[in-house]
Amino acid sequence: MNRSHRLLSIYTRFLQRKKLDKLELSTEFKVSERTIIRDIQEIRNYFYDNDEWIEKK
Repeated sequence: MNRSHRLLSIYTRFLQRKKLDKLELSTEFKVSERTIIRDIQEIRNYFYDNDEWIEKK
């Protein structure tokens, strides 16, 4: 599985309010836990950089 697909999959689970367990994710995607941590951080950074986390009225 490529990186883009992994990031979108993690993001989708986040939107569905599913538990994000880095050990489970690393096993599923066959990457290190550190990679999962970086992926989650990148998703967070995207929202902060683009003000997506601010609820708009």
